[in-house]
Amino acid sequence: MERFFGLSKKEKALWLIAALAVTGAIVHGFDRLFLKGVFSWHIAAPEFRAMMLELAALFAVLVLLGRYTRGRVRLAAMAAVYAAALWIHVILIPVLVSGAYLLYLCLTGKWIRRLLSLGRGSGRSGAVRVEAGRDFLVGSMAVICLFCLMSAAHVGTIS
Repeated sequence: MERFFGLSKKEKALWLIAALAVTGAIVHGFDRLFLKGVFSWHIAAPEFRAMMLELAALFAVLVLLGRYTRGRVRLAAMAAVYAAALWIHVILIPVLVSGAYLLYLCLTGKWIRRLLSLGRGSGRSGAVRVEAGRDFLVGSMAVICLFCLMSAAHVGTIS
């Protein structure tokens, strides 16, 4: 029996049936929602076509940058393209403020975790992503607890 990517003919046939079923469900859902359903007006709007063209152009630029640049040049070029797209759509400042708040939560969590681990070693697992997630979780928890305490003490109420 011939094997292709480690799959037998029977397994390939099952994958094909599953792929066809999923594709059919997606096409049916798209048809009911966008072509004949509540979002049919959205596709008919001229702004929709303009946005799809803009997204295709942005995708093409990013693919070309990814293909023909390397290292820090690639990172800087993609950051510039994203910044320009965000600036054009007037959302660059909200994205930067949200990023600053995310950084604040992570740094607060890192500070609290270091404060609590004094005298017990570093407690670092070595995995940067795990540590960043823990820092974010602890920082978010601390800020939420602070807001709850402020609310309970009637500090900063809106009235």
